[in-house]
Amino acid sequence: MQRQTPASITSASRVVARHDHVEADLGGQAALLHLRSGVYFTLDPTGSWIWKLIQQPRAVREVAHEMAARYDASVERCEEDLVPFLRDLQLHGLLTATAEEAKNFSSKEHNRPGRAHQLAAPAAESL
Repeated sequence: MQRQTPASITSASRVVARHDHVEADLGGQAALLHLRSGVYFTLDPTGSWIWKLIQQPRAVREVAHEMAARYDASVERCEEDLVPFLRDLQLHGLLTATAEEAKNFSSKEHNRPGRAHQLAAPAAESL
């Protein structure tokens, strides 16, 4: 069986967090354990806030607008920081994305059980 390459995330994409993990709030940060891979992840406060937003399907542009309002930054700047973060989540199997014009996005990195990852969200002070 051939594995399908995920759609590349753009500002036109819709994203939603996958639900095959367990999570815990660590005082504003989030810890996620991917149940199939056994890999755990930590999200800083900004990443945790974004994670909460994408528990339901959301347009990337919509999330960027909410970031812009929260951090008093331009929507374009927020998209520039948001898209790579969402792609990182996607690469680790933590979210699903759909796009009108899907493009391939792949990674050479492999997840191994017991491995921890710090996923970097856009820094609030850089917005």
